[in-house]
Amino acid sequence: MTSTRIAQVHTLGNLAPAKGKLGPAHSRATSAQMQTGTRIVTSPANYTRQLGMSVVCVEDRLHRLDPRLAGGGVALGLMNNLIYGGSRLSRDFGELKAQGIRVVIHDDCGAFKLAPTVIKSKLSDVNADGYQLLASMGVDVPMGIRKRIATWAVGLPKDYVDTETARAVADEIDQVQGEHNAVFAAVSLEDGVSFAGGPLLKRETKGLLSFVFDPWVARRMAQRITVSRDDATAAEILALVFTAQVFLTLGGPDLKVAVHQ
Repeated sequence: MTSTRIAQVHTLGNLAPAKGKLGPAHSRATSAQMQTGTRIVTSPANYTRQLGMSVVCVEDRLHRLDPRLAGGGVALGLMNNLIYGGSRLSRDFGELKAQGIRVVIHDDCGAFKLAPTVIKSKLSDVNADGYQLLASMGVDVPMGIRKRIATWAVGLPKDYVDTETARAVADEIDQVQGEHNAVFAAVSLEDGVSFAGGPLLKRETKGLLSFVFDPWVARRMAQRITVSRDDATAAEILALVFTAQVFLTLGGPDLKVAVHQ
């Protein structure tokens, strides 16, 4: 089943300060390629509800029909830690698995590598740029939740991201191939709907790619992790601002953001 809503396209640098390089200029995309790509990322025919059950990464080289948050299982681990505490990401992976949640990550994951820096230097700031990006999408975060996330970020152990042990605990490690070539980020605000046009985009533009971000899945997963409404709301926002901050770290000011709602 496809959606019927047309995505609106924005430029990342107009939404919030973007510090990365990925975008049309980095990919040397032509006007013709961008026109074709824009048609694909805005078409309702390329958004679907026929999704898998795992949460996977926003990675532009990862083409599978599952809902997306930065790092996939990494975002879920951070959500679990905000609520229950703990000193290691691998422990959070184990707790998620005990709840019946499948933990999926992928090789060469930028969000995985960026997590320690993003947590300490960005999520510890109640005015982090990620909140600005979320606000541009209609997600305004109360200061109380920002302060809770900041306090958590400051208190998290520096060696929390135990990469190799966490990889060993994960249920699945996807493979990616080729170089990053993202010129778009397809963001779906429609509950249960995600961008499914990645393969078409790559084929029709001869290699251009898109990140994918599904904010609605953060709410669904938070409600699976905890029955507390306050905890679930805070965990949801943590996953969203972490994802937003990863976009602003990897994406260039010229990255095009297609917001489907």
